[in-house]
Amino acid sequence: MTKKGKNKSKEKKKKPREQETAEKAGERADDNVSLADVKHCVKFLEEMISAMKNRGRKDQDQDHPEPSDPKETELLLKFEEELRFLKSKMADCKTEPQDLSKEQGSAEKKEIENVEKKDIEGLEDELVTLASRFEILTKSTVQRINEMNKYKDSGSADMEDLETIRLAGEQLKENKQNPDGLLARLMRDVINLPAVGKGNSYLSSQELKKLKKQVESGFSTIEAVEKHLDESEQKFRMYNLPKRDDHWAESLEQYLERVREFMKSWKEAAAKFRRKEHRSFLEWMVKLSQSENDERRVTFKALKTVFGDLGIQISRFLIEYFLLMSVSADEEEIAASLFEVESIIRCLIIEEISTVINNFVSVVEFFDRTRRMAKPVSDEKGKGKSKEIEEIKKDDLRIEKENDLLHLIIMEILRLEVSFSHPDLPMMLIDEVFLAMGKHLIDNVFEDKFNKISAKIYGLKSEFLSVQQKNSMGNFFEQLLDLGIKEIWNDLDMKPRAS
Repeated sequence: MTKKGKNKSKEKKKKPREQETAEKAGERADDNVSLADVKHCVKFLEEMISAMKNRGRKDQDQDHPEPSDPKETELLLKFEEELRFLKSKMADCKTEPQDLSKEQGSAEKKEIENVEKKDIEGLEDELVTLASRFEILTKSTVQRINEMNKYKDSGSADMEDLETIRLAGEQLKENKQNPDGLLARLMRDVINLPAVGKGNSYLSSQELKKLKKQVESGFSTIEAVEKHLDESEQKFRMYNLPKRDDHWAESLEQYLERVREFMKSWKEAAAKFRRKEHRSFLEWMVKLSQSENDERRVTFKALKTVFGDLGIQISRFLIEYFLLMSVSADEEEIAASLFEVESIIRCLIIEEISTVINNFVSVVEFFDRTRRMAKPVSDEKGKGKSKEIEEIKKDDLRIEKENDLLHLIIMEILRLEVSFSHPDLPMMLIDEVFLAMGKHLIDNVFEDKFNKISAKIYGLKSEFLSVQQKNSMGNFFEQLLDLGIKEIWNDLDMKPRAS
């Protein structure tokens, strides 16, 4: 066999292998296993087509690179057709990940929705619990604020403090009644959720979280109000001296027992401070009076003036009460009233010895002595008592108002006793602090109460006494002051307390 014949034989053998490889590529493309497989077949066919065209360039013009052999040309066309087919397959393969991405996106979106629904359900559960607690706490706080009104006329409460509490109550009520208020929104949007069904709230997760923060802020506000109520109520209770039943229906001993029971809290507090070696304001004043330092002694004199002025003013109120009471009372009634008032005052003592209580007892005794001395003159003037005064004597309303006045005065006696006799000061203070304390007592502790008592006395005089009676009372009152009240309070017993 010639060399030429051998080459032709090889070409005949080679062509079937190329065709077989191309067909296998097509089979793989038909399998459509993956985009990588299709790309591999496309690359293989492109290489085959390029090799066949390069072979044709060697035998023909460069402008016509196609093979000269008709069979090879037919095979090349078949390869090119297969290549176009594979490229179309590759394009289809490229669309598959996009479709898959859509499916994955849909699944992820569904998963997010499920997570958000679970988040909403959890927030709903939490908010339902919080909202129920918030509603209960709001109601109980408003109720407590309403109950604070019982201290309004007791004399034990600071009016500015009560006004602050009242405004807080109004705000809580507004939150409940206003459709846009927090509690109203909770009732509408949260508390009724169980009836709607979990996860069916029209509020989004973010809206529920925002509402939760508002509820938590609402809790903080109510807790602050509750704390203020606790502090105020404790203070009000400590000065809320029991009031004797109207018309003094209960016996004196029954009432005194209630007063003694009330004073136990003050006595227990004093004993606790004594164990810590604290002293009272008056005891530190004694220390100031014993000092060789001129500034200390000046401070003592200033505080002594504060103490005396407060005691004198309360004593004047007490005398005013006795005069009002005695106008329409006989000798037996006056004596009984003086005994009862003195007995009540003695029950207000915090420790065994008290300059404050001793001085007020002295004022009662002084009035009793003075009225007895003036009795012949008053009896002569009393012969002309009018029918109007006899009727006033039987007026229950007047008795009630006089009793209210006495209760306010007794309250200030207790307040002065606590201010100067309660051992709540742990150490000697600098002069400026002592002086500031004295000014605070006058301006912030007693002034408003004194104004209230003065107004009540003026009202009673205007309502029940004639001009002549008011004038005679005024003269008698001035005589009492001249004779003894100032002397009682200026002659202080500044002996140190026995240790």
